[in-house]
Amino acid sequence: MILLKEKNVFVITGPCGVGKSTTSGRLAQTLDKSCHINADLIYEMVVGGYLFLWQEVLKYIVLMADENTVRMRDGKRPPQEVMVDRAIEVFNEFKDKKN
Repeated sequence: MILLKEKNVFVITGPCGVGKSTTSGRLAQTLDKSCHINADLIYEMVVGGYLFLWQEVLKYIVLMADENTVRMRDGKRPPQEVMVDRAIEVFNEFKDKKN
């Protein structure tokens, strides 16, 4: 169990196939009074732009894996969710970011 003395919001991001959903779900299970909100479910609900209200408590985590792992995990998705070339494009966007 992770003991935290302050309130935290963790944003776990990264290209597809690196384990964001798995890691987020497991993290939420280890914390008292927590929830796991899958951003894919709320992505299209945002209509007026993004505003981060919790910047003082926001913990931003980027998960990465090697390209072969991303390809392998993407290939295991249900057919309608496989990203193929787009998975590698997003992987490279995250890999090339400095911050």
